[in-house]
Amino acid sequence: MNLRSRINDWIQPSRLHPNLLLWLMVFGIVFVVVITAAQSLGDDPSEIPLSIVATIGVILTVVILQHPFWGFVITIGAIPIFQLLPRFLENYSPLTFLGGITFGAYLFRYFTSSDPDILASRKRFELIIAGTGALVIWVFAIRPTDISLGSPVMTFAQLLILVFLSKHLVKNPLQVEVLMIAFGASAAISAILAANDVAVLRTTLAWEARSDGLVGSENEAARVFAVGLVFLYYLLRTRRMVLTQIVIGIGMSFLILGLISTGSRTGTLIAIIAGTFIFLNELFFLRRRAQRQIDLSGVYTLALFGIVLIVVFGFLNPSRISASLEGRFALSLEENIRWEVWNVGVRMWQDYPIQGVGIGQFVEYSQDYYVGRVYQLNLHNTYMNYLVETGLIGFGLFVFIVAVAVFYYVRTIRQANEQLGRLTATWFIAFVLLLIGGLTKQDDASKIQWLCIGMSIALKNIHNEATAQDETAPQPDAPIAFGVPENRRTAQGALRVLPATGRSANLSMADGTSLRRPPAPEK
Repeated sequence: MNLRSRINDWIQPSRLHPNLLLWLMVFGIVFVVVITAAQSLGDDPSEIPLSIVATIGVILTVVILQHPFWGFVITIGAIPIFQLLPRFLENYSPLTFLGGITFGAYLFRYFTSSDPDILASRKRFELIIAGTGALVIWVFAIRPTDISLGSPVMTFAQLLILVFLSKHLVKNPLQVEVLMIAFGASAAISAILAANDVAVLRTTLAWEARSDGLVGSENEAARVFAVGLVFLYYLLRTRRMVLTQIVIGIGMSFLILGLISTGSRTGTLIAIIAGTFIFLNELFFLRRRAQRQIDLSGVYTLALFGIVLIVVFGFLNPSRISASLEGRFALSLEENIRWEVWNVGVRMWQDYPIQGVGIGQFVEYSQDYYVGRVYQLNLHNTYMNYLVETGLIGFGLFVFIVAVAVFYYVRTIRQANEQLGRLTATWFIAFVLLLIGGLTKQDDASKIQWLCIGMSIALKNIHNEATAQDETAPQPDAPIAFGVPENRRTAQGALRVLPATGRSANLSMADGTSLRRPPAPEK
């Protein structure tokens, strides 16, 4: 086997190295050390030479053309470190071009491949993709003039592509975990830099300092760190290698520090909700187990989080931090600007109830609605933003998409085995956290939120495929105990009637009590 074949075989998504998580996070920690050192020397780490960017781009393009899944992983993994990426060609991010290459590479296979899986996927109708497509068409219909790259209309078209690729490129639980690894590792990297920035600022007694790491805004960073924390918790629970668990635990500690460094009120709330959901998730799967085995590792992990939080708050001077938090959380309704902005949004929707004012047009239209001061602010509410900018039709389409995604998640969690059920529940928790975060932040074009919508389809299809394989696979011979194979016994007290062979019928209670009918005496 030549070198090219070896490399191509190694990067197959189905043959991922089991220590990929460890490699990624160790690389991330070294990367952060290098970036921090560069900052201390006065260099801007974002100013990467174009020759290096071009070389990396060519290598990634070759890999993505062979395996579009890796382009998808890179796109998702770069969300928490978006600000670190270089800009070129009129300030465009390289992710725009990598995403286009990924979509083009898979689209070529989608229409030319004779793979039975791809042929079957063409015929499979998906409500979420249809609803997202209708939303994109509606967004374009109410604002047909602005279709330039980077415009809100094109952004929604990219979200449709994201949902489409989620369905078609993620085909097994291992690939789902790779996405979680990439996102969680880069979120930990961004959180380290956020905590470092705040620590530097607080040495100058700026105790109300906030940092977004490499995400772009403090509120968005809080949501990204919370989702990364949920992902890493799942990976911690499913890994058995001690060194990998230690690395994941370090990454989770960094995410907690980063979450505190954002100073986001909603971020603090969804972090508390995340811990609650994780605990309830453990109880749910505990009740599903037949033997009711008690696994306290999840409780120990949550207790470790609490200890880390106490140590962190004690180290960072709790009196001053509590004063800072009190100043941020103790705002009255009249003092909070969001309430005034929301009031403007309600009055604007009453004037444009059906089609709205057009995506991205709230700030421009809002100038005529303020009394006294004028704010250049968006609505800070995802749902109200859909209602005001896309009207009842756009809002209804978004609610429909979310409802179908929630239905897919809940059904998969209830029907799948424990392993796939836990994996699906982790993504569902992340999705719910983002939906809650949308109450105080405008996340209508959030990539991670729409990724969660697309992953509801992917996880549903993974479960359906596994179920279909189980139904069509031949049943292996199993030892007979009291007339019933051990792998076909049911719950306590249930009665199973199995096909009779010869003159005897195999009847048995689940506890093993034989009800086999004795053979009739020969005449």
